[in-house]
Amino acid sequence: MSNTNFSATGGVTIKRLRNGDTLFVLLTTDKPLFQAVDTQTGGVVPQWTNNTANQPTITPTCYTAKGINVVLTQHKWYWNSVENPIEFPSGSAEWLTSSDGHFQLKQATGELKIIKDLASMDNPANDTLTYKAVASVAGVEYPIMKSIDVVIHSAGESSYNAYIFADRMIIDEDNPTANLTAQAICGLSDVTSSLYCVWTKNGTSTQVKSGSNTLAVGRENVDGDTLYVASFYASSSEVAAGNVLCRAYIRITDRADEYAISFTLGDNKQVDTGKPVVVTATVMNMSKNTAVDMTGKSPVWGMKALRSDTLTELKSTASNTITITTAETDVTTNGKTTYYDVMVVAEVSW
Repeated sequence: MSNTNFSATGGVTIKRLRNGDTLFVLLTTDKPLFQAVDTQTGGVVPQWTNNTANQPTITPTCYTAKGINVVLTQHKWYWNSVENPIEFPSGSAEWLTSSDGHFQLKQATGELKIIKDLASMDNPANDTLTYKAVASVAGVEYPIMKSIDVVIHSAGESSYNAYIFADRMIIDEDNPTANLTAQAICGLSDVTSSLYCVWTKNGTSTQVKSGSNTLAVGRENVDGDTLYVASFYASSSEVAAGNVLCRAYIRITDRADEYAISFTLGDNKQVDTGKPVVVTATVMNMSKNTAVDMTGKSPVWGMKALRSDTLTELKSTASNTITITTAETDVTTNGKTTYYDVMVVAEVSW
């Protein structure tokens, strides 16, 4: 990590433990959770059905800020609903196959492997997978839950989509580097090699690397939790004009960082008409699990609101608070209103 600047794009805090520690849960994947589907022919890419090389595995990870060992049990996964879990037969096998044939569960760790295409002519939109378990910390049990999206796009002949693969999303002293690979698809074809890739971070236009779809991210490049973005252009000459064909983003977390930024929401947790969401950023000392007292430190804050699909900056503040309203989430074109999620990024130096 750097010595003066700290940045973050979101929090994964689940709850405060009884001993004053903080419990974190992350879902990481060994392959991108992305499928494109041709709604006319039913073709899907990448194919997961009968293609073990492409099948992604989602691994739940749980840890505390103080480094206390966490044991996860009673693993349950849910597909698009948190009412009825995915059904797996009982047995002693290492991996159990779900009754619908879409998933496999590793009993010992709770890992979930997708072994059948989720995208189809009848399902051209995103799916959500939710993990529930019991975390045991120092003899005390806590229920945990975390969700992750499977991005599904309808693929036309000229539609571009991108995603990022990471060999790890969490780095620390023992695993100090994350290797990222971006891929671009047009329709159902891989067009990565014919496009020009530019890497940026934290929603800025400052290039981290260009001309390559791979990026190695070390601890010196991650301040707690940092957002990396891969943008694809038709050629290098299109970069200055901002003619992005597609982009993808990923968060890399350094859990060994001394400092990180956490976010809290005001009374409103979701944006609605007349109900803005106030986001407040706080610097946390991760080793002590306490908020850093900024008295006399003259912190210089910067917060940005970015549209989640394009990462376009919607508004910014020079303080540790920012307010999100329907002016940032609602876009009306030709009388039709589309609702977009907003991503908040914060940076501070002192």
